[in-house]
Amino acid sequence: MGPFLHIAGGWGCSLRIAEQILRKSIIASERRSTSREDAGRFTRAIRNYPVTASVAMPYALLILPSAILNENPSLGFIVGVFLIAFLTALLFETFLAFVEARTPTRTFKQKDFSEHRKFLRNLGVFLMFFGLAASLITASMGVGTIDSAVGVSTASTSAIATILSLLSGWDVVGTGLVVWARSNDAMKSRSFYLIVIVALGLKLLHVIMLGITVQLWRYLICVFFLLMYYRLIRFRTIIAVMLVVLVIWPVFFEVRNQIRSDRGIAVSAQVDAADRLRYDLQIARADGIPPGLDLGQLDDPLEILRFGLIPRVLDSDRSEVSTGRLINQYLGGTATSAFTFLPVTTSYVLGNWYGTVMLYAWWSIFTFVLLRNGARSSPYRVVIFAFLLVGPLNWFSVHPDSAIGFLQDLVAASPVLLFIAFHTRQRTRLRSAYEDVS
Repeated sequence: MGPFLHIAGGWGCSLRIAEQILRKSIIASERRSTSREDAGRFTRAIRNYPVTASVAMPYALLILPSAILNENPSLGFIVGVFLIAFLTALLFETFLAFVEARTPTRTFKQKDFSEHRKFLRNLGVFLMFFGLAASLITASMGVGTIDSAVGVSTASTSAIATILSLLSGWDVVGTGLVVWARSNDAMKSRSFYLIVIVALGLKLLHVIMLGITVQLWRYLICVFFLLMYYRLIRFRTIIAVMLVVLVIWPVFFEVRNQIRSDRGIAVSAQVDAADRLRYDLQIARADGIPPGLDLGQLDDPLEILRFGLIPRVLDSDRSEVSTGRLINQYLGGTATSAFTFLPVTTSYVLGNWYGTVMLYAWWSIFTFVLLRNGARSSPYRVVIFAFLLVGPLNWFSVHPDSAIGFLQDLVAASPVLLFIAFHTRQRTRLRSAYEDVS
């Protein structure tokens, strides 16, 4: 219990600091602006170039500053590969916006969800915490833990564990619905941020149980990108939260290592918390590897659709997909551990420069079509966008694993989305029938 108490104390303090920062940001925002339309240049850039921003932010905040300050000899390689993805996303999103601006205006009939705001808000809160509870239960059963991944222990294969694993992704569905509700004024700021902070605390507990921190970072990135995109938080608040995370990171890193050691997993004493943030070194390991590397990775689009859309219970003969494990074996590691060069460089190493161009061109087109014509008016689009941010557009996800995971998330969320469609349609019909009778 020592590590848990240690991190709980540090996290509790950080939560209070983060809550104070968020409250001050809300007050400042209300004083300085009467409308969310008065957002700054940074927010407008994110709304106009979401894929470009998702590519640029990890490099601007973590990778390039570290590479420059530490005089990384592979800086030219890091920048060159980054520019392939960055310029591809930038050019495609600019071109699509240019074409749309010069296309005759067309009116798209969109469903009005304004009368269902409270229902969708309550459903979102329920799904958020239900998904997090499912994650905690599956983690207690050994599903997804570091010790089961390396073979120290065995994860449960029971039907309950399988079902809850599928439902654990509903926390992202709930997050999308809650963000949609707040952006449509169906929730007060204080309640909204309190829910977000509690959800982040539960996600922290989840990753402590797993012994794997990347799940927390993926969820954090998803949440805060949504907040920035829908103008629910100021950029300087994001910076302040990042500083809080950096302050508690060394404690969290030590606790994670202690948990792994207690579970019989070897931990390198030569890597400290600062070294773990050297993502430029992680990318630099690809310098010198010939691009277009064939490791037997999954690259057939039809196979990606098969793995993503067909549940494993209906296709039990297929193999596991883990690009990180293939890369780790290529670098001389074992099949029980995974290593990647982060999304952009991994796509370059495995698919050459044209593979990177095709990948980020596709996600730029998909995201543009998804978010155009009133993304805020449709909760479905916000949910799908959230899945993009926790998957293909995340800082730590690699293709094709992220694309497969994105499709699997959509399949797992389909009952919820169908329920929303059925429920809102029935309520609209009942209201219309009542008004006709009146």
